[in-house]
Amino acid sequence: MNIHTGTDELIIDFKGFEQILVLKSRLVIKRSEIVTIKWHQLINLSRRELGWRIGGTAIPKVILAGRFAGLSGVNFVYLRHPHNIMALKSARLNHVLEIETREYRYKKLLLSLNDPELAIRLIEWSRGKVA
Repeated sequence: MNIHTGTDELIIDFKGFEQILVLKSRLVIKRSEIVTIKWHQLINLSRRELGWRIGGTAIPKVILAGRFAGLSGVNFVYLRHPHNIMALKSARLNHVLEIETREYRYKKLLLSLNDPELAIRLIEWSRGKVA
């Protein structure tokens, strides 16, 4: 997965096998559609918040990817190494970039991102601090 920004767009490109897992090759989100971007070292998501998979891939302890119908709407998820997801109550996740949107097709995007420096740059970009 490659995440980069244009002047007014956040672009997420999926490469090779990732495209099969998420059933997408690219997501493009306008800066005006982004409410917040957060990076979590560790996050616990309830099954209700995450939602139920409506398209994509789930391999226990390996990958959770695709579209999920959650409490606030449809979420897009690309998470590597989810723990406790089979408990059907919550998932414990490390290094997650969370993007909340206004009127984009997905209400939330949850992406595995092991690069805190990139996360900081994306957060600053979303706030208009970096062009």
